[in-house]
Amino acid sequence: MVFAVASCALVSMLLPARRVNVAPARRQGQIVFTAVAAGAVSVTAAVAAGSLGPFWAGVLAALPVISGAALVHQHLTATHHDIQRFLRGYVAGLFGKALFALTFALLVVQVGATGAVALAVAAGLAASLGAVRGLGW
Repeated sequence: MVFAVASCALVSMLLPARRVNVAPARRQGQIVFTAVAAGAVSVTAAVAAGSLGPFWAGVLAALPVISGAALVHQHLTATHHDIQRFLRGYVAGLFGKALFALTFALLVVQVGATGAVALAVAAGLAASLGAVRGLGW
């Protein structure tokens, strides 16, 4: 958890400063291609997980498949300002993802899967919102 928080903090410091005078340049992008690519990778990971075992299934589940596809779509269609906002939101969400995983792992045995998911979602949302406020985003 310490490594995850330190990594998120480092990434948030390395993001470029906001630029107000960047000219918007929207381009055409194919959301269908982006969605199909993300879906194909997700299905492949889910199918392969059965033969790879639970550890590697967990590793595959942690990959940023959907966010990677969304970022490609952002780069094809969004303005520079929008891409920066997406990346800042993604980094803030990483704090929440780390706390979600930690909370779920700590509570699943004591309170069961449903209770652990509910509490982990609450903790993850709180961490993400806290990161947004704390970083001034």
